[in-house]
Amino acid sequence: MRILVCPDKFKGSLPAHLVARAMSDGIRDADPRYQVDAAPMADGGDGTVDAFLAAMGGKKQTVPVLDPLGREVESFLGLLPGGSVVLEMAAASGLAMVPEEARTPLYTSSYGTGQLMVQAMEYGCRSVIIGIGGSATNDGGMGLLSALGARFYDGAGRPLTSCTGAEMLQVRRVDLSGLPDLSGISIQVACDVTNPLCGPDGASAVFGPQKGADSQMVAELDQGLARFGALLSQATGRDTQSTPGSGAAGGVGGALYGLGADLVPGTRLVIEAAGLRERMAACDWVLTGEGATDASTLFGKVPDAMGALAKELHKPALCLCGSLLPGYKPLYHRGILGAFSILNRPMEAAYAMAHPYELIRDGAENLCRVMSLGFKKT
Repeated sequence: MRILVCPDKFKGSLPAHLVARAMSDGIRDADPRYQVDAAPMADGGDGTVDAFLAAMGGKKQTVPVLDPLGREVESFLGLLPGGSVVLEMAAASGLAMVPEEARTPLYTSSYGTGQLMVQAMEYGCRSVIIGIGGSATNDGGMGLLSALGARFYDGAGRPLTSCTGAEMLQVRRVDLSGLPDLSGISIQVACDVTNPLCGPDGASAVFGPQKGADSQMVAELDQGLARFGALLSQATGRDTQSTPGSGAAGGVGGALYGLGADLVPGTRLVIEAAGLRERMAACDWVLTGEGATDASTLFGKVPDAMGALAKELHKPALCLCGSLLPGYKPLYHRGILGAFSILNRPMEAAYAMAHPYELIRDGAENLCRVMSLGFKKT
């Protein structure tokens, strides 16, 4: 029996490549004769660089950037074969980089992600893949654009340089003349959402509260993004406001679209890079997973994408996750035959978060023992 193991990370607990290893160990515990094909996945958030490196080879290069609060930190790029570079916003402007007590999108910036792009171009790349999940920002991409050479001014003509969400509210003029020539560079943006920039389904309303925004702040940021997006659309000649995905990462999706980038579901890019269609076609069943499976999983996250591909290829697929939360059951109609939690007894969440490897391994072993019954009978 051949099993394809293709999980996402268990966020805040275990990266995808170690989740895949734990699942693989569990399967071999059930029967060492089983063949396991491990393909760690990502949807554009943290772990995207590692997923591409695992799929394509290459190396990780560390680079200094400014984090969402303007502090110098060490981030990284993935240098892929053939001159492509992959980077992830979570490693430069990520929410996990901001202490909970300091989380407010008024004072965070996407500047560090722009610095990663500058570094990528300095390596002479002609193709850039940017994962924009897991961001801490709601600045409309102002910080990213500033790092690339754009300039912004308030109503009195004064330059705005901190490029936070609060300064984005003050922008009345945009100058993109300092941007580098990107016409010869292919930019693909890996994002797992299709939200527009503004409105009830926009960046501020949907994702702002996750980043520390209260109701008043959400309203202010939404109004600011509407004005900022209109200025960017006028300056670039592209719709940076209503294009699906323009609201991703607090508007970074729209800003990158304005620069000529393509907005693509992150899982689709990793599936293509890993040759996952061919690998899944060669397997007997599929095991995927993530930290928490709920209604949001259906919006292009890894288990949803793996289920859809398994359904297309007529392969049985199971999801092993940290927790099952309300809204996950529609996955059963989208290719996932069953979803299971690794929690095998009453336990504190802190314990489960501290011992994910053993719990994932045991969970995968138990699932494999049940799945093997069907193969032994045929």
